[in-house]
Amino acid sequence: MILNIATDRGSAGGETFTGIVHKYNVKNAAGRTTLKFTAGSGDAPVVNGASVPLTIVLNAGQEGVVYSPVGKFELNTPLQNGELVAVYNSSLNITGKFFFADKVTLSRTTEGYLLVERSVISKD
Repeated sequence: MILNIATDRGSAGGETFTGIVHKYNVKNAAGRTTLKFTAGSGDAPVVNGASVPLTIVLNAGQEGVVYSPVGKFELNTPLQNGELVAVYNSSLNITGKFFFADKVTLSRTTEGYLLVERSVISKD
């Protein structure tokens, strides 16, 4: 699949992206009991017709999916809204280590967003 990266319909003669959303397939491989994964703040996006979470809580060994809010997509600028935080002690705001998979999958949602998908493992 070839993605058209145009930001306005006239520049490349095709559909354009209306925003960018990051999708993280996360696994809590930490020895701690619970991690709270957050991929941004603001309104939870609708992706491919479904409302998706910005935050997910996973016990040790569990897996889940979390999304970023919709960010602005522009050429020649850094991709936005790609933050991901895992907190295991909310009172101390202690974060864990992440290991990102090498593979990144790019696709287009039905809403016209560029979807950037990565797998992430959190360890001690």
